[in-house]
Amino acid sequence: MIRSTHLLALLASFALFACHHTTQRTHDATRNGEEVAQAMNARFYDTVAACSDNKPAYYCSGVFVRTGPETDGFWNPRQGNDRYVVSFSYLRNDVGLRAIFTGQAGYSLKPASAWGTDGLHELTVRCAFAFNAFTEDRGPYGCGATKSDPIESGPCLDQGIVTKEAFAKHYTSVGEPSNPGDFAKRGAHQCSFGVDPFSFELSILGRMEG
Repeated sequence: MIRSTHLLALLASFALFACHHTTQRTHDATRNGEEVAQAMNARFYDTVAACSDNKPAYYCSGVFVRTGPETDGFWNPRQGNDRYVVSFSYLRNDVGLRAIFTGQAGYSLKPASAWGTDGLHELTVRCAFAFNAFTEDRGPYGCGATKSDPIESGPCLDQGIVTKEAFAKHYTSVGEPSNPGDFAKRGAHQCSFGVDPFSFELSILGRMEG
């Protein structure tokens, strides 16, 4: 499970390293880095089912992160991407995430409430998956069905999967639990959740159940 101390250590170390040239800048950067880390830790431990104003939980809890290879403009979602969509890992205390994709570079996003403000781009979350879902092989926006399983890997709601138990049954209907190699098969088979408050919370509960 990802611990908040890891987030704090990484951010504080980055702030100190990036601004070590002068004492004053180091002090300011360290203070600002600590504030950011504290805010991220607070969101990591906040396991609210939904946010105020009927918004999904990712608006006020959890942290979005993305890792990848260290290339020029690695942060640019358009690099080598003709669909203008990218996938992120969602870190939250109750998600039970033990590891994320490894890479030489990465970044996190500001809270969703800040998207589209102060000159930031307006971002749109299209769908959610309980586990790695091989989104590069899926239909529209990476949320549709896979080519290898065009029927049952589509949206959960279209299949009447609206409980964590139903998702667990669907997810474990392929492969064998004792075979680690079947994780990929299950990932490609799983259905996608929407991002309304109920569906997004169900994606978290489904991961716990599955």
